[in-house]
Amino acid sequence: MKALLRLELYVLKYNLIPFICIWMLLPMAIYLFVSIPLSSQISIDVINYINWSSIGNAVYASSILAYFLSSKLMLKYKNKTSFSNLMLAAPQTNSQHLGAIVIWSSIIGLVQFLFSIVITQALNSSNLFLLDKILIMIYGLPIIIFVSNLAIFVYLIVDRKLVQTLVNSILIIFLLFSSGLFLPLNQAPLFLSYSPLYQTIINMQNIIMINSSVIYPSIIVLVLSAILFVINLVISYKVLRK
Repeated sequence: MKALLRLELYVLKYNLIPFICIWMLLPMAIYLFVSIPLSSQISIDVINYINWSSIGNAVYASSILAYFLSSKLMLKYKNKTSFSNLMLAAPQTNSQHLGAIVIWSSIIGLVQFLFSIVITQALNSSNLFLLDKILIMIYGLPIIIFVSNLAIFVYLIVDRKLVQTLVNSILIIFLLFSSGLFLPLNQAPLFLSYSPLYQTIINMQNIIMINSSVIYPSIIVLVLSAILFVINLVISYKVLRK
């Protein structure tokens, strides 16, 4: 685990400017091409849509970045290269390899989350209390961890690039239009309304709207992430160690 984390930290050190550009430009692009166009079509009680969608911006940007970073790292292991041969030959368990991927992707995703919150709040000329920002990040971290595990799962079981692209497209569309990040789901199906992912997003939006919030949906998402990690671990022994 430490070897991969050190390697990725080394890569980050020598590619810091590109990473900073991504952390800054991604939330700006979402703000310009998603939030602003939708603000003329959607109204939210108590708060204006632009402020309300700042949570969606942060969750979407951090989730997408964590997902694609996890998938990239997973492919490094899955593709038979000198890197994968070296890492898998090392005296480390699959849980350490997968854990390192999840930890690193979640760290980068969390940094993206922080950048997104700060940038969107600055663009909206609004201020959140520091405690609120910390609380939002605590609520949002389990989503980032879950998405990182989801990426590992997809790239473990799917080999064809066409299918991978299709799954990625479905995820992007779902997060944009069916998760409640940018479109209020006032009449959402019951299975979605009571899903821990959707409830976590709702509670994060409640913080922005100065309403009461609870953390238990985030805890459930974290538990689901742990279950998915175990599933990935079982699959990895059949895929990576064959």
